[in-house]
Amino acid sequence: MVPWIRGGPTNPDNLVLLCSRHHVQVLEGRWQLLVHPDGHVEVIRPPLDFAAPPRGPAAGKVAWELGRKG
Repeated sequence: MVPWIRGGPTNPDNLVLLCSRHHVQVLEGRWQLLVHPDGHVEVIRPPLDFAAPPRGPAAGKVAWELGRKG
């Protein structure tokens, strides 16, 4: 598959249905799509990075600690 923005055709053989989140991740190269000769699409996700720091509310102090007085 070749994205249209990179010169790919807009015919059904070069199209796949993706949500907007995964569409961006494929364009950015984080996820890969492989089309096999029989036509099925294999999705390859990026490797998990267990060394990455946690995101969101779980990172650092919990909210109730931040709001405590004294």
